[in-house]
Amino acid sequence: MTFGEYKGISFGNYLEAVNYADYAFGLFINELKEKGLYEDTVIIIFGDHYGMGMHDWDMELFIKEVNPEYNQTAKRVNYANLLCGMKIPGVKQRKYNNLVSKIDIKPTLLELSGIEDNFSLGISMFKNREYACISNGDIITDGLYYYNGSWYNIKTDEEINLDTDVEEEKRQKLLKYIENTELELNISRSILINNLFK
Repeated sequence: MTFGEYKGISFGNYLEAVNYADYAFGLFINELKEKGLYEDTVIIIFGDHYGMGMHDWDMELFIKEVNPEYNQTAKRVNYANLLCGMKIPGVKQRKYNNLVSKIDIKPTLLELSGIEDNFSLGISMFKNREYACISNGDIITDGLYYYNGSWYNIKTDEEINLDTDVEEEKRQKLLKYIENTELELNISRSILINNLFK
């Protein structure tokens, strides 16, 4: 694969690393097939946040060529969005556009395995999630993004005033999302900091 004008710069190195990761994953899949394990294996693959720095100028120019409507809020959403794919034995191809979070992986696997889920922070990916949060406290809904104490319209990049721009019922929902996110992140951090898996 050639990287043209991006070769030798940070963005080009990132594209090269992604290309190699794809190649290595292909080798892994082929080995599963050769050993007769592929058909009975659940495979989940998902990305991670901030593979590239958010303010890499070459990457921004590349994205703006593909999407001329790219704005600051769209940029933040772009860094929050992750592709997630699952191969599940016996399940035909489907596409879900649900909001999901990484904490939804465990309850999804439990549901697929028929195991009762007595405690999870997340919910099954097959259920509707109204919002998703990131470890830095940002929140995404189907049309809004919460960043640094303010809500923004993802499409227009306009800041939303909760007191004047939304109905009371939606305002209460958005405030609840912030409250739930703080609780969720506090629990998650407590598990990590205090090594509660031990």
